[in-house]
Amino acid sequence: MKPLLPNQYTLEAKPRGRGTYGKVYFGFDHKNNRKVAIKITPNVHVAKKEASMMKTYGISQHLPAFYNYFVSNNKAYIIMEAVEGETLGTNNFYYEGKKRTETGHSNGCFCSKITAAPSQ
Repeated sequence: MKPLLPNQYTLEAKPRGRGTYGKVYFGFDHKNNRKVAIKITPNVHVAKKEASMMKTYGISQHLPAFYNYFVSNNKAYIIMEAVEGETLGTNNFYYEGKKRTETGHSNGCFCSKITAAPSQ
């Protein structure tokens, strides 16, 4: 694992997922002694919006918990709960030559298989 700013986090060398705006890695939060998922993207504007949305949804059994957001060296870092499981979708349809299909797309978020969210 390589250190990550702030020094509170270390990051696995290999990404676990990839989305439209960045890559997701597993890492470790040394201050809070927990495994985390770290989304890294050069699109600071989009990451700031995503972090803001994650803060507002609070705690849900269907979504990873939001822990932290910061910008370093012109890259945004979103620190969230690490959830083992499969990525949503099976392909990244944003690569050149591939078209997005009705099956959806990978959003870079690690989630357990979701069958249905309970109605409110």
